[in-house]
Amino acid sequence: MRRTASSRDIAPKRGVVFSTNRGAVARPGAPLPLALRQAPEGMQVRSSAIWAAWFAAASVAACSLDTAGLGGRDGGGERVDGRVTVPDGCVPSVETCNGRDDDCNGRVDETFDLTTDLANCGRCGSACSTDPANAASTCAAATCALACDPGFADCNGAAADGCETALSDPRTCGGCAAPCSGAVPFCEPDGAGSWGCVATCAGGLMECGASCVDVTSDPAHCGACTVTCPTPAHTVPTCAGGSCGFSCDPGWADCDASGADGCEASLTSTIDCGACGAACMLANALASCSTGTCLLGSCSPGFGDCNGSPTDGCEADLSADATCGDCATACTGALPVCSTASGVPLCASACGPGEMLCAGTCVAVTTDPLHCGSCAPCPVPPGAAATCAGATCGYACDPGLGDCNAMSADGCEADVTSSVANCGACGRACAPAHAAGACAAGACAIASCDLGYFDCDRSPANGCESLGPCCTAAACTGCSGFGTCCARACGTASCDTTCTNGCACNVSCAGNLDTCTLRCDNGATCSIDCTAGNECYVDCQRGAQCLLDCTAASDCRFTACSGGMMSCAGDVVVCNRSCPP
Repeated sequence: MRRTASSRDIAPKRGVVFSTNRGAVARPGAPLPLALRQAPEGMQVRSSAIWAAWFAAASVAACSLDTAGLGGRDGGGERVDGRVTVPDGCVPSVETCNGRDDDCNGRVDETFDLTTDLANCGRCGSACSTDPANAASTCAAATCALACDPGFADCNGAAADGCETALSDPRTCGGCAAPCSGAVPFCEPDGAGSWGCVATCAGGLMECGASCVDVTSDPAHCGACTVTCPTPAHTVPTCAGGSCGFSCDPGWADCDASGADGCEASLTSTIDCGACGAACMLANALASCSTGTCLLGSCSPGFGDCNGSPTDGCEADLSADATCGDCATACTGALPVCSTASGVPLCASACGPGEMLCAGTCVAVTTDPLHCGSCAPCPVPPGAAATCAGATCGYACDPGLGDCNAMSADGCEADVTSSVANCGACGRACAPAHAAGACAAGACAIASCDLGYFDCDRSPANGCESLGPCCTAAACTGCSGFGTCCARACGTASCDTTCTNGCACNVSCAGNLDTCTLRCDNGATCSIDCTAGNECYVDCQRGAQCLLDCTAASDCRFTACSGGMMSCAGDVVVCNRSCPP
């Protein structure tokens, strides 16, 4: 129902005269003052009092208030020419990509570019693959795509496994359907960034299986046929002079200079916005770096961006006489001071109860961070917004940040969206077993497995749980040929397994009461678990790589090893490969 208030409905406090000529506030359908529209997340507890004061001010103005057609967080607001007007009962919070005006500034998802945003590609919530294998995700023209690492291709068209095909493999030599066979069985680089089939490897190249390899520059065979350069999170592996390294995927950087966690820093975070250490922090505002550029998200309560410049944040105090409640209202003449005694800034003849006159402006010293307990402002630690409660200063962390060392001097120093030590919250470490962890959007993931371990169930909860290659084959007695595998559980009976010609074998003889034998040769990769077993014997020859876990076994050993053999921690023995970390 529409109601017109009279000046008798609400009487101001005797001796204090408030301005009633605030048409920008009370006029039906007009925007609210910035002080009401720009409260950030965490201020919801005060919203009912603020709105009650606003309605009171509207009634005092002797204007009619029509709420028909206005929405809220539940109704989404009224759309005019593609913009959303300030909704009835809007509770300001951090702007997220959801098709709503979260920060109540009349704009929807204004800090997100759906044509290039990896987390919101084409539409809100449509995320491109996170750190795909041998590739980097891209979002162009609102469509996700893969940018394959050099030497790899996406032959199956599935984004889930990235660029799964090695173009140096003789089965896919330079292309998805280009196998080498017959008189030209070897796959060799052509010097122009591609590969071709040849009869014999050229001088200076080494035969690694059926691939001709420059071990000084090939990340898959760096320094030796059996050395594959690791691929930590968000990296492209490199090999120079036979030594492994990596370069960062677009939008990521190695800001902690630690190779173990790869390129751990997102350059779209407010800590490293566009470059390592380039903090995106604006005065009296929530900043956004979703595009890799520091942008003004929304103003802190009581402040406005009156000069339209994002570089100085929200520079205007909306309780000041020159900007009382919004950028356009100055207190002059018979109403020279800006008072917030009513709950919203209004021009008045004198300061109201609970206020103090500071530099010519009435301030609430019990709640105002700029004048907390006195006319002095609260300190603003990095990555935080100052708060004032009961005339005592404090601070609240910006979204995505945390005060994990409990030191106010450096404020909210931790980026909980990407820190492996504080993933999603302070103290929540991302440290999956037998793996290097990566934290993306506050969620723990596996960046890379330790040498000899594999993540077969794709679950970060148990890390890289398999001590040997992942296989989905049913019962098997062995395998032969590149790209084939054998996963065998021998139970308690005797068990003979043969793996050859580059296949992968993962044999479990744990608790076996009889004898397990494994013959592994000609470039095969084999693992046998003999934990608490009776007898386990492994023959590892002709370039095969073998791992044998002899923990608590009765008799467990290599019967032959054509490469170097060494003992590792935990009664693990390896042949022609390094110990697992």
